[in-house]
Amino acid sequence: YDVYKKIAPTLVYPYNSFKDAHEEITTLAKVLNKEEEGKAFLASFDQRIEAARKKVKSVLKENETVSIMGAFKNDVFVYGNGIYRGGQALYQQLKVNP
Repeated sequence: YDVYKKIAPTLVYPYNSFKDAHEEITTLAKVLNKEEEGKAFLASFDQRIEAARKKVKSVLKENETVSIMGAFKNDVFVYGNGIYRGGQALYQQLKVNP
């Protein structure tokens, strides 16, 4: 933070501070005094997500599940409904079943 604040105004917030994309965009838009732009972005975002949700739903069978997994060396990791590895996008935005 100390290095970056010398370059430009810097905002630091802890990992996983926001429950979803809407909360994050709304908060950042307020901090940047761009609340109207944030609302416009979210309206467009919601339309694009709805279109993507329909595409995904068309290829998944009813009650089919989706997992996010990563293999590293001898371990396999399963990721959930967080911002890490796309969990929020899949489970919250696209509403697929984990």
